Amino acid sequence: MVGLLKDSVRATLLSLFSVAYKSRCSLPLLISVGFMLLDLHMRLELEIEARVQPEVVQDSEEEQE
Repeated sequence: MVGLLKDSVRATLLSLFSVAYKSRCSLPLLISVGFMLLDLHMRLELEIEARVQPEVVQDSEEEQE
């Protein structure tokens, strides 16, 4: 029973290592592109928020005058 479990774990690990070795170039590339897209999304979100806030402040200042 223990030998069968060790063989199945060994086969699983070997298949995972095989997939990791085959994707050794594409996986880091995909991760890098993902981080770049997230960074772009965050920058756009911050830019939109930064533009909205000064307009609201200007409207409230005009009402006070």
